[in-house]
Amino acid sequence: MTSSSRVDAEYAEYGEVVEVLRDVGRIGPFFEIRTDPAEEADPTWRPFPETDRDRLGELTDRYAERLGTSERRVAASILFQGLASRLWSPLVAAAARGVVPGLAGLHWRWAPGAPVAAVAAAPAGRRTGGTGDAARSSTAKSSTGSSHRSRTP
Repeated sequence: MTSSSRVDAEYAEYGEVVEVLRDVGRIGPFFEIRTDPAEEADPTWRPFPETDRDRLGELTDRYAERLGTSERRVAASILFQGLASRLWSPLVAAAARGVVPGLAGLHWRWAPGAPVAAVAAAPAGRRTGGTGDAARSSTAKSSTGSSHRSRTP
C-alpha cells in the first residue's frame, strides 16, 4: 500500500464514528466527545476553533481567577493545554480503534471546575488500518473541514 493510498482511507459510516466516540468517551472526561444532535440547540456551545478574541480574553481571565494568579499567560497556557488534550485524547484513542474522527463542526464549552467539554453533533470520520495510517489520515483529511458523513465502499 502506498503512502497516498493510506491517506485516502475510506469514510466511516456515521453510526460507526458515533460508536467509537462513545466507546473512547468511557475512558474518562478528557476522552469524551458528545454526539447527541440535540446538543446543537444549546447556545453555550462555542464553535471550535474559537475566533472571538473578546470571548477568549474573558475565558483566560476566568481561568486566571480560578487558578488564583494574575499571570494571564499562565492561565492562557493552561487553557490551551486543556483544549489540546481535549482534541488529541479522543482523536488518538479513536484512531487506535480504527476510526479517525473529523473535527469539522466541533463545538466546545467550559464551566468552572470541569474539563473543557466537546460535542460533534454530526460526526464524520475515516477508517484507518493502524496508527501510522491514522496519523497520516488525521493530518491530511480531518483538518480539511470535510463534512462527509458516510460513504459505502
